[in-house]
Amino acid sequence: MYKIVRKQELNASVTLMEIEAPFVARKAKAGQFIIFRIDEMGERVPLTIAGYDREKGTVTIIFQKVGFSTNALGALKEGDYIHDFVGPLGKPTPVEGKKKVCVVGGGVGCAIALPSAKAFKEAGAEVTVIVGFRSKDIVILEDEFKAAADRLILMTDDGTYGRHGLVTQPLQELLEAGETFDEVLAIGPVPMMKFVCRTTQPFGVHTILTSKYGKTKCATAKVVAGIITAILTTTLIAAFNLLLAFVFYGTEGLDCSILFAPSDYVEAFIPFNITCGTLLKYQILLAFTCTLSVTGITLFLSAISKNQIVALVAAMAIFLFPVLLPITEVNPLFRLVGLLPIYHVLAISLLSVEQMSNGMLYAIWAIPAALLFLGVGAGISRRVFAKHQVL
Repeated sequence: MYKIVRKQELNASVTLMEIEAPFVARKAKAGQFIIFRIDEMGERVPLTIAGYDREKGTVTIIFQKVGFSTNALGALKEGDYIHDFVGPLGKPTPVEGKKKVCVVGGGVGCAIALPSAKAFKEAGAEVTVIVGFRSKDIVILEDEFKAAADRLILMTDDGTYGRHGLVTQPLQELLEAGETFDEVLAIGPVPMMKFVCRTTQPFGVHTILTSKYGKTKCATAKVVAGIITAILTTTLIAAFNLLLAFVFYGTEGLDCSILFAPSDYVEAFIPFNITCGTLLKYQILLAFTCTLSVTGITLFLSAISKNQIVALVAAMAIFLFPVLLPITEVNPLFRLVGLLPIYHVLAISLLSVEQMSNGMLYAIWAIPAALLFLGVGAGISRRVFAKHQVL
């Protein structure tokens, strides 16, 4: 059990707590986090370490009350106990070798920015801190930042306190005035970090972003989002094809052989007898393998390219290029080229390749091909993204 030795309400939704955890305090460093659990039945929730006192054996956490566990934690009082308080976890902020740094924090992210600013200061760096809030009533840790920074610039969106504007404005002004930073550390909402990167990129400043989820989880989330997009896209294609089939042929028409279908190209190209409904299923399956393959290719290109537009154009070029090759379905090379994503969309071309000796459609090979594209693309994307510190 871990005792709450101090509690302070920083604003209406943000709370500071100092927890008695000597073993955690002994090893804690800026940028690391803990995982707490209110009681035996509570969920495990990660929070970044906002400060620590090795002599007192305490660790400070700052959190926003947004869910069940953080609200339950916020309801506890000084003298109450937390069931679990595990840490320190994660990699600490690298502070060695930096002579001049700029720490940019936004909103509740300032709670994470503070220990990093302190660590840079203790390591001998000249620290400029730029923090931003929506308005005066939610400003937090101003005095602490003043103590940790050589220069503090406080911004509010509505101009009710400090300077009026966004955190990127003073950062842009400093860089244009000739200020040189060994590193810019941005901590806050994703849009804010995105525009900090856009501000520093023309000046070639090494910029580090932080996320409460970690780079590996963010990379995994990109892969999952790609797969979900593939599923949704295939669902829309399937719904559209089914609607057309029902409109033109009715439910009975799906049970008819494709040899009797009113379409010359079907009879000419597919050398075996299947029903129209089965053909439709294969088309939907190939649409799914196509979207999975394109997802893998796009993940790979977006990982190695700094420009997302270039990555998108390159993905489209790779997708469309095979149809320009002088390779037809009767060419032996088509068994290899036909497994590229474009031919998954052109289902008739891939289905026209003769059945294999065991009677299985050659088009079924599109499934392992798609998984290969997705696996390679996701693996490289995850590996590259996990190593990236600069955007």
